[in-house]
Amino acid sequence: MYVSEVERRKSGSTQVNAILDFDGFSFGNALHVQTIQAAIYGARMFEAFYPETLHRSIMVNANWVFSSLYNMTKPFLSTETTDKIQVYGHDTEKWKAVLKQYIPNESIPIEYGGTAPSLYSGQLTPKYPYRDQA
Repeated sequence: MYVSEVERRKSGSTQVNAILDFDGFSFGNALHVQTIQAAIYGARMFEAFYPETLHRSIMVNANWVFSSLYNMTKPFLSTETTDKIQVYGHDTEKWKAVLKQYIPNESIPIEYGGTAPSLYSGQLTPKYPYRDQA
């Protein structure tokens, strides 16, 4: 998971965009009871304790297995939360374009079409560009 911070100038509240990459997510992962419980628990906890922190969750490389798991957990989430979640398959051109709508190019890791250092390089991404402009 990769998180990019977004600061809203009007309200002053800080929100995040999360990129979740499901490349390699398998049928065995989806059917594992602990995976389902963790997904429901994590989503409910995020809703309860950080309801306005999530700006957008962009899930990429989702296969039919993940889509099925997401559809099973969706009824447990509020409409306000599901409206913030976008799920994309393996069409990299499509989801890279969406990432650039919500996250500055210099904050997107190179493997996701941006110019930030690779997540695997051991370097941190650049400072959040909105922090000093508020």
